[in-house]
Amino acid sequence: MELNAITPKGISQWDQKARALRRIGRSVGFCLAFLAIVLLTVFPIKWLLQRLNITDAWLSVLAPVPILVYGLYALAEAATATGLLAWVERRSILSSGFKPSREAFARWGEGAALGVAAAGSVGLLMLVFGGMQIRGLALHGGLWLYGLGWVAAILIAALAEEALTRGYLLVTLARGIGFVPAALATSLLFAWGHMTKPGENATDFVSLALLGLFACFTFRQTGSLWVALGFHWSFDVMQLFIIGTPNGSNKPVGSLLDASFRGPAWINGGQLGVEASLFMFPTLLMLFVYVALRHRTARFSTEPAILTLQSEMPS
Repeated sequence: MELNAITPKGISQWDQKARALRRIGRSVGFCLAFLAIVLLTVFPIKWLLQRLNITDAWLSVLAPVPILVYGLYALAEAATATGLLAWVERRSILSSGFKPSREAFARWGEGAALGVAAAGSVGLLMLVFGGMQIRGLALHGGLWLYGLGWVAAILIAALAEEALTRGYLLVTLARGIGFVPAALATSLLFAWGHMTKPGENATDFVSLALLGLFACFTFRQTGSLWVALGFHWSFDVMQLFIIGTPNGSNKPVGSLLDASFRGPAWINGGQLGVEASLFMFPTLLMLFVYVALRHRTARFSTEPAILTLQSEMPS
């Protein structure tokens, strides 16, 4: 009697639930393995930095060379963890959003333009509302050298942070729990990673989490992280090199503009700079609207057993 009560439909439902739980467990397990590998790679990297007499205090300086060194060691962590787990899963190390394609450079350029527009708009509003004062140019003779240094260093650092906090983690977690929960989790991780900044507050944390969500949203709509990488890179170039806003109470060394930031923190972000200004929130809203209208069809989708990036599928 009890065996007859178990219908084929019931067996199918339990089988689907079991498969879903296995899929969730597998994706969470691989994400935990990713984080564990990243943490383990910290020890040899820290040992190497100590041998080179590179201190944490020096790395915290907002200047091209320290940012480049930070970016290189963070990229080494991300590449090691992604490479090992991609090998275990028999996937390409570039399959987590960085696979080259004919449209990759155009997507990167689109993101870069959005980053310039976003940081530039917030900076202009800071100026109009009295939160920023420009006295002229801070750089003259060394402009090109410092500019190239900032551009290269921030590109490496942005690539490293995208690979660490989105990339493999977002793709793998989305395969198990769905894209939206995975985007929320990785965006909170991205914001939490900046909590060590001096003066960190709730406004900056929320802004960073929303910036992370925006990067995830571009991944969902375009099928890659090229837009997110371009945005991350140019936004940081604008706020650190062009505008010269403080970040975590540290003032960038070698910024283009000779600017001061007197005025309310809600306007200029205080010691946290552009990303902690309340003007970031309407700017972020406009960014989400733009991407939703520009890329109407999502190109990132998850299937029960595998992840499919539609931009990588043959047409």
